[in-house]
Amino acid sequence: MADPMNQPGFNLVECPWIPVAETGGLVRLASLRELLVHPSEFSGVATTVPTEFFALHRLLLAVCHRAIGPGTPAQRETLLDNWPAEMIQGYLERWAHRFDLFDEVRPFMQVQALRSVEKLETKPWTQLALDRSSGNAKLLFDHSLDESAGVVAPAQAARLLVAHLQFTPGGLVKALRTSGTRGPACAIQVVLPLGKSLQETLALGLVPQVQSEYAHDLPAWEADPPAIETLKAPPALVAKGPAQRYSWLTRAVLLRPDASGQVPGALYAEGLNLSEDPVPDPMATMVPGKESPHPAYLDVERAFWRDLSALAGEGGGSPPRVISNAVAMRAARDDYSPLELAAGGLLPDQAKILHWRLEERRVSPALLTPGSVVAGRLDAAIERAREVSLTLYGAMMDLCREWISLGSDRKPTDGDVKALVRELNGLARYWAELELRFWTFADRLGRGDPPDECLSAWYQDIRATTLNCWNVATALLGDDARALAAQAKASSRLKLAIAKASKT
Repeated sequence: MADPMNQPGFNLVECPWIPVAETGGLVRLASLRELLVHPSEFSGVATTVPTEFFALHRLLLAVCHRAIGPGTPAQRETLLDNWPAEMIQGYLERWAHRFDLFDEVRPFMQVQALRSVEKLETKPWTQLALDRSSGNAKLLFDHSLDESAGVVAPAQAARLLVAHLQFTPGGLVKALRTSGTRGPACAIQVVLPLGKSLQETLALGLVPQVQSEYAHDLPAWEADPPAIETLKAPPALVAKGPAQRYSWLTRAVLLRPDASGQVPGALYAEGLNLSEDPVPDPMATMVPGKESPHPAYLDVERAFWRDLSALAGEGGGSPPRVISNAVAMRAARDDYSPLELAAGGLLPDQAKILHWRLEERRVSPALLTPGSVVAGRLDAAIERAREVSLTLYGAMMDLCREWISLGSDRKPTDGDVKALVRELNGLARYWAELELRFWTFADRLGRGDPPDECLSAWYQDIRATTLNCWNVATALLGDDARALAAQAKASSRLKLAIAKASKT
């Protein structure tokens, strides 16, 4: 425990720090003990920050994995009704001393040995905040300075720490070595099934484990802390299971609270490298790659729905284990009501944050059932939209190339043409408009409307969207002779796109 003569403790088992919504609607902070011993009393984690949302769920699941132990699918299904409160309580009591944020010996998910590193400067708390500027990592909409960062309360510091370790981008750190790798959830599209209560959410997300996996799946608070020499020359490590992955020490951090328990900053260095391993993240969709399958990555221009069929294993990929588990649990109860899915994450460019996302969608389990007719039609629908988009892009390239050529004595470069295509915004408009139509199609398909009728209507939606995006783009070029001539030159490619969209 923290030394009372030196600084106050903040034990996450007992102290409120996770924002949650009670079943009655009240939003407040709660402790780990409150949440995990009585999860049916809460509707869910109440934060809209994508990194916090997913990282906190992953932490809660890590604790549950260790407290409940390995289990078969049938054993996991019983958790929906019979929550093992006593097992959770016993586990938290056993390991409570490892959940003190400011413990003098083993602070929660931190590296106490950083105190021994010479010339290691204390960074402001903003170093852990992925939505704040810190050091050289400047964000467009944050103009704060490290020197004026102030302090944060321990509850917020704990949330920042948990989120940072899961989502920190790779890049230069230059404390113990040259650089650090990115967090285990960084860059991938994270998918999580949500229940009507926190208990149901945790049950759906607790993927079955065999004893051999569970035995080595030690989270950060159970494992030995890394030594400084290990951090200076980290071996290529592989996560042994979900609990270890969900609590990975991607960075070595040591919070430095002041006398009142507020946190102005932290010691900060490179952590443990997580290698690409053959056992995928339970919340990641695996998709085919040139050499081997890889996680579906978050894409600024690619919304969640475009990878929806992959959640049923269509297209040669494999769905996240949490989704397979949730669908199987629902099927075991003959419950085919729509499943709430949260999807998103954080996309970096080295140390810079490009994009983060959190969206929630209700999806029929029929769409997520591998090998089903419905899942096959869903895959065909998304693939058709992709094929047409490529042809539409070619038509836009022809249009812009001809328009530039007719107005210049020189042959336009590919860069010139692509820049004008981007300015016309045709492809972005195409995908944005289709998304609105897609969820209507998916709802019809999922509730049992004739699959071929749904698919035919979707193809007409693609055709209408293609024509609309083309008309908007050409209108932006004007209606003079130059623009009309360019349209005529590009019309053959456009006709091909429309033909693809209309093909049954």
